[in-house]
Amino acid sequence: METKGLSKRVGIGTIAGLASIAILLYTAYLSHREFEKTLVFQTQEQLLTVAKTTAHRLEDFADGLSRELKVLAGEPTIKEEIRNRIRQTEAHDICPIKIF
Repeated sequence: METKGLSKRVGIGTIAGLASIAILLYTAYLSHREFEKTLVFQTQEQLLTVAKTTAHRLEDFADGLSRELKVLAGEPTIKEEIRNRIRQTEAHDICPIKIF
């Protein structure tokens, strides 16, 4: 009789232990998934910040070049040189952009 009670206890203990392990594994899995989502989100945020910063710097650079070209285009000697180059390229059928 005692062996039946002991084997019942062992069976219940085994089932309880396996259930505990299953719950622990499931909790670890959920924790891992949440960590993964957080890591992906943070990485995306950092990449977005880098992309925005790069875009702003490129805009500033293009604005600076635009201002410099406007200043240069306003000078009479530069205007005359551009006209001369365009005349030369039209006479030889060359694209003026490639010369500059």
